Amino acid sequence: MKHRCTGAVPALTMLLGLALVTGCMKKPDLNARPEGATPLELGVWHEDSLDCADSGDCRDWFRVVVPGKGRVLVEAVRVAQAEAGPPFRLEIANPSGAELARLESKDRDRVRLAARTIPGQVLVAMALPDPRSGALRYQLKITFEP
Repeated sequence: MKHRCTGAVPALTMLLGLALVTGCMKKPDLNARPEGATPLELGVWHEDSLDCADSGDCRDWFRVVVPGKGRVLVEAVRVAQAEAGPPFRLEIANPSGAELARLESKDRDRVRLAARTIPGQVLVAMALPDPRSGALRYQLKITFEP
């Protein structure tokens, strides 16, 4: 005897499969690339995190608009954790993503980086250089000096 599936059973199976697949998929990391940079205000601290090993979140890009020629200063601080966090890299880039300055934190919890800029958009990246790195919570502030 042949059994025929009714419309409800395949539809339910498809919905359950879709729920399982989407539940296991990682959320897209929109600010992992310069074109998805998160906008920030000059002079305001921003807190965020990276977790390269567990979630593949290895780099965060940010963007600010500077009003004229001058110097962009970026300060990054490792937020206190139970254990020492991994070393991180701080980068400043122009709107096309070309690097203007780069600094490795090594074992420092606080770093500052500066670069000369022209009016317009400036990109800043916070990154974990080692893809096996654990979690890093950090604060970042970008300021401008004419």
